[in-house]
Amino acid sequence: MSDERDDEYNPLDEYEGYASPEDIPSGVKLASTMPLPLVAIIGRANVGKSTLFNRIVGRRKAIVESTPGVTRDRHYERCEHYDRHFLLVDTGGLGLDPQGIEAQVSVQTQLAIEEADVIVFLIDGAAGLTAAERDIYATLRKREIPVLVAANKMDIKGARNNAAEIHELGIDHFYPISAEHGREVGELIEAIEEALPDVEKSAQDIDYEGATPIAVVGRPNVGKSTLINRLLGENRLVVSEIAGTTRDPIDTKIDLNGKPYVFIDTAGIRRKARISARVEKFSVLYSFRAIERAEIVLVVFDATEGLTEQDRRLCGLVEEAGRAMILVANKWDLQPRGKDERAKFEDRIDFLLPGLRYAPLVEISAEKGEGMKPLIKEIERVKVKFNARFTTSRLNELLQLATEQNPPPVPRGRPLKLNYVTQVKTAPPVFMLYTNNIKDFPKNYRRYLVNQFRDRLQLDCVPVHIKLKLKHGKRASMPKQKDAGPRGSAATRGRLKRR
Repeated sequence: MSDERDDEYNPLDEYEGYASPEDIPSGVKLASTMPLPLVAIIGRANVGKSTLFNRIVGRRKAIVESTPGVTRDRHYERCEHYDRHFLLVDTGGLGLDPQGIEAQVSVQTQLAIEEADVIVFLIDGAAGLTAAERDIYATLRKREIPVLVAANKMDIKGARNNAAEIHELGIDHFYPISAEHGREVGELIEAIEEALPDVEKSAQDIDYEGATPIAVVGRPNVGKSTLINRLLGENRLVVSEIAGTTRDPIDTKIDLNGKPYVFIDTAGIRRKARISARVEKFSVLYSFRAIERAEIVLVVFDATEGLTEQDRRLCGLVEEAGRAMILVANKWDLQPRGKDERAKFEDRIDFLLPGLRYAPLVEISAEKGEGMKPLIKEIERVKVKFNARFTTSRLNELLQLATEQNPPPVPRGRPLKLNYVTQVKTAPPVFMLYTNNIKDFPKNYRRYLVNQFRDRLQLDCVPVHIKLKLKHGKRASMPKQKDAGPRGSAATRGRLKRR
């Protein structure tokens, strides 16, 4: 069914065959706040790291060019193979000119090596080993983690003659592959899966004790630590300091209005061209992993600077991860006061993030303690709605109301039938809609249904996803319902109003 999917993010793509919660095997988890294992692809420039990354991921995520060192920053992607989940990292090249941007790439690569649970050391099998690669591998072997050696471009004539030279690294086995054509990459992926640490065991080191994990992310110097310290100071109910793994930030457990939360503090995400020193050790990668572990993400930005491009990219990471998001405009005390000024500011945020208008926006001054109560109230509201579950009967009542108000279109002359809908996931709410035509299902009509469900179910502050599934065989009609009457407020028209 891959040809019938559009490019919209959908967190249930990997669970295509599950129609309802009772269909999901007990061993499958639809949501997890476990820190995913990290697999780093390491190697000198132009050996095919980005090509291998794209081959494993399954799409062109990173820019691939023949110019050495073109991948100037790490790229991350969640991967799943045979029920094993991990983060894959594409790094810049090692052994480049140690000046300018190349030096920054090398620093970031070193950080990826330090954070990795498994390393794939990629070499150019056709060109053979270089002296620098021998030194790099000797360094990698000192890490107490699996290091898999893969020789790329082995489909080139004469490349196999270099096998003996590769074995001089002191390895019994390496993986001869062609990343460009996909040859033998499957065997390498299987080796990666076998080398992954036991996530279930590692997750036991982090005990949230029923608390809701919240990640606080943003660029440097926007006030993240000040915000957490303010919450600590005002509530004075710190239960404990929860130590994660040695490579994770320290998590702080806080009670807000008698409800437990774990705040995952991270360093800021700096603009890519400025990530340059070990002081940024906790920057991009830790924020990425913190988002994976959280249910709610506070994206803190500087109100005096507005929402920058890097802030928007960070919001995209949160959306792709399927987490609830609250936009926190800090340093609001430095902004002009007045309702008109606030309205202009919020309109600007809506303009920059048209697809994330559901995300609540809270203006605060962490330094002065302004806006803390509204922020806490918003966190509590988002938590409830992010985990909301609805009965199938109610969902189909709403589907019937939505289709009566705006009947399904007739793409290519074929009537679009909406058989029934059921909820298959919470955190965030995901609904499975059975239909007779996925390929031609209009995106704008799906957006209409999302808005209808969001409004009528009062899910105004969390992401809502509708998954399409083909109804095979005899097409059952949508169950007849009694007159449901009005539910929720009027259907959403135009942009969402921030609350």
